Amino acid sequence: MSIQKEEEEKKNRELKGNKVEAILAQFSVAGSRRIASLILDIGEMILRSGGEVARVEDTINRLCSAYGFRKTDVFTISSCIIMTVTDEGGNIFTQTRRIRGGTGTDMERVRRCNALSRELCAHPLPEAELRKSVEALSGTPVYSNMFLCLGYICIAGSMAVFFGGDRADFIAAAVAAPVMLLVMELGRRADIQNYVTYFLNAFITGLLIYALLRFGIGHNYDKIAMGCIMILISGVALTTAIRDMINGDVVTGLLGLINALIQAVVIALGFVAAFAIFER
Repeated sequence: MSIQKEEEEKKNRELKGNKVEAILAQFSVAGSRRIASLILDIGEMILRSGGEVARVEDTINRLCSAYGFRKTDVFTISSCIIMTVTDEGGNIFTQTRRIRGGTGTDMERVRRCNALSRELCAHPLPEAELRKSVEALSGTPVYSNMFLCLGYICIAGSMAVFFGGDRADFIAAAVAAPVMLLVMELGRRADIQNYVTYFLNAFITGLLIYALLRFGIGHNYDKIAMGCIMILISGVALTTAIRDMINGDVVTGLLGLINALIQAVVIALGFVAAFAIFER
């Protein structure tokens, strides 16, 4: 039985190898560069969506191996991916991807990228089909703005109550939450620097909370503000940074940790600025 199983595994490896060779036979050096670029696109999506560095590098290494590249060297930090590969013809080339605008949190997109990479490792696709699969991952948002708005409302309202607020505080936080989503979306579309967007979001939200209190909606500024702050705090980014350091990617982990701490300070400054204006 073991001999038969070994023979079957050998045949499967040969079939997979023949398929990869057939795919790579279509490509020149330029074709290999295009395949490497598409693989880099997948790695970039994982990094931008909040995936840890070890996952990005492992995915790129596995995909390059599945597509017949002899050797792959990947270096990743939170703002850059550098990949050097050697193709079947012995040609060596390097591609660099600069990650601008920071990273976000989208675990569903990370899951979809992982699922696609597993499929490609088992059954490599030709370039045209690979390009369509990659474009399908990045083409449409995973969650609609309506769904995000509902999530913002639930998080802000529930956290306001969790920190000791009452029903009125829940309503005030729920009213402020859609405004926070709007500011984040406008900042993204205007390509405003992340720290500036977070400061403006916290400042505008602080002013809005005070306005709601003046109109009798809500009772406790601090409880409402804490509920809204929980939307902006990068808990996943902080956890990912610590995980990167545990995995040995100390530089990336420190960069992520510093970024999360600066972001928390910026958010606090925004609420403090609003508080200072109304408390004069």
